[in-house]
Amino acid sequence: MTYKPNLGTVTGDMYHILKHFPLLKNIPFQEYYNGKLSLEIDPDMDTEWGYCMSAKDAMCPLRIAKWEIGIAGEFPTRRRYLVTLVHELFHLYQMTVLKLPTPNHGKRMSTYMSTTAKRQLDKMLRRETKWQY
Repeated sequence: MTYKPNLGTVTGDMYHILKHFPLLKNIPFQEYYNGKLSLEIDPDMDTEWGYCMSAKDAMCPLRIAKWEIGIAGEFPTRRRYLVTLVHELFHLYQMTVLKLPTPNHGKRMSTYMSTTAKRQLDKMLRRETKWQY
């Protein structure tokens, strides 16, 4: 059985992750509501699980006009989907908070994903399972 997220689910999960995950709390979530951050679910994405990218402002190339997070339309499990979403949010953290011109998969990301993010995801999934009927 596969997991197919919808835009409402992704928005809610992203809000929860940004609110409760250490480090990622610093990402400016209000950017989603003022149009600077967009989400896309791509049902045709077949070479990757997700992406995070920025677009420069045409009037001022030094300024970021918009960020976009895209994820696949189908995942083998809800956990795989959540890991992907956290992964892409970490890239957004690198771009918005750390101001890195190019997000990367370095030691900081590896450590965060294998420790803090894993612990928070486990807690989130346990809580969801507890409330299922």
